Amino acid sequence: MPPSGSINVLHLVHRYTVGGAEAVVNYLCRYSPPNIKNIVCSFYEPDQVGARLYCATGKTICLNKRPGNDFGAVRRLAGIIREKNIDLVHAQAWATYIEGLLAVKLLNRNSCRFVYAFHGKTIADVKNGIPWRRRVAQKFAGRFTDAIIAPSRQMADDYAGTVGVVREQVQVIYNGIDLFCYGRQFKDSRKQLGLGTDEFVVGFVGRLDPVKNLDGLLMAFHKTLERVTVTGSKQHFRLLIVGDGAELVKLQRLTKELQLEKNIIFLGMRDDVALCLSAMDVYVQPSFYEGHSNTILEAMAAGLPVISTYVGGTPEIIKHEHSGLLFQPDDLDGISNAIFTLWHDKKKRQAIAEAGKRTIKQNFSVETMVKAYDDLFCRLTSPL
Repeated sequence: MPPSGSINVLHLVHRYTVGGAEAVVNYLCRYSPPNIKNIVCSFYEPDQVGARLYCATGKTICLNKRPGNDFGAVRRLAGIIREKNIDLVHAQAWATYIEGLLAVKLLNRNSCRFVYAFHGKTIADVKNGIPWRRRVAQKFAGRFTDAIIAPSRQMADDYAGTVGVVREQVQVIYNGIDLFCYGRQFKDSRKQLGLGTDEFVVGFVGRLDPVKNLDGLLMAFHKTLERVTVTGSKQHFRLLIVGDGAELVKLQRLTKELQLEKNIIFLGMRDDVALCLSAMDVYVQPSFYEGHSNTILEAMAAGLPVISTYVGGTPEIIKHEHSGLLFQPDDLDGISNAIFTLWHDKKKRQAIAEAGKRTIKQNFSVETMVKAYDDLFCRLTSPL
């Protein structure tokens, strides 16, 4: 550690965008104490929305990595570590792991500490397992990694067991949420999004990725509308999808096939998620896999009852029938029935929402998360 007692931390991300890893980095840059000096370094230029968040972090650097293997980017990263007197590199997800490790341990001769953050799996990893070459690489890399972070106990157990590292090496730090930001209500949120005040709005926020099971959400929503038609007007039901990604065209096509063009709104990527959540009545996270979903935390902090799938670290956030409702990813009838029940039973909707908000306040505040990271960084960089 430098004589002044300050710690220079470099957060390494693949491409700055809207996601859980980037949210953690953003919070650490905004809320760390003065002795923690944060720099963000990305391999690729941020996307359009991510660029605004990227700039908000303060000191940011892009390595302009070429697609595929680019040892030149590793050399440039190693040079930045030396130039900025970095004490600790915090690598976010698999796409930054090996390059970051090489820059620290090989090209800089172990000049600073190296921390790897595991953030989850792709749909291919969920269906087929993590490829053996990547498992071997991560097991070998783990021998030279000073700490591994996972955002839930389930993820820590899964990673250690799958990759073959010692479980004690994997520290659990739960994601946290800024309650001031997401706990606010926006008076004109529905008007700004083209929604009526008398409409019942179901919502989702996130990447439009196969792992999110959004075609399942559309099917469950369609099942709900078939029931609603008997007791009311389905025209007053809306599904708000906030985000962008590879599944967009497929989902738009399915919307037309189900004749739901008047009921489903695709808002695209947004940087005003708090406003979007404020316009919703119910939040649904139908994923095949989740690590420790920031958007679930945000929805609960915003006072929304959450319907989610029983996957990954989600059961560590939600207690079924108390602070949310949990179902298996293939239980579309269960998800549909839950949407219908929360529409029909306002008291249950309010009770679950209130319990969820208390859960966030007690266990998943941004202050608690930042302190856990800062304690880890200080411990790793303290002289023996």
